[in-house]
Amino acid sequence: MGVVAELIHVPEKYEVAIGTALGGAQQNLVSRTGRDAKYIIETLRRREFGRCTILPLDLLSENGVREKDRHFLQEKGVVGLACDLIRWEEGMDKAVEYLLGRTVVVEDLSVGVSLKERSGGSRSSPSRATSSPPAAP
Repeated sequence: MGVVAELIHVPEKYEVAIGTALGGAQQNLVSRTGRDAKYIIETLRRREFGRCTILPLDLLSENGVREKDRHFLQEKGVVGLACDLIRWEEGMDKAVEYLLGRTVVVEDLSVGVSLKERSGGSRSSPSRATSSPPAAP
């Protein structure tokens, strides 16, 4: 499949927020199956090419915000779930959900801190908040 950064399409106004949320995961490789991931790892080892993180689509589990916690998305200052603000190549649904399905993009840091405090940090609540830069005047 490819590298995450090449398989997703982020609107310019969300580049900083999504890039911050993904961090090094932008360079993760996505494979269709665990078998493909195993082959890639074996090839890297055999050729001494180093390491990488591989996301085999058939082995990824859902990582989204549960329905009962979606009320957080309606709060003032919340832009939306990161995965709802981007586009991606066909077949990448599970990888995008896994990486960004619990990341909330907010207008500023104070909204993010408040949201995290009120969510109680539960596993099903938004896992992190990242702010989007203010719109240009």
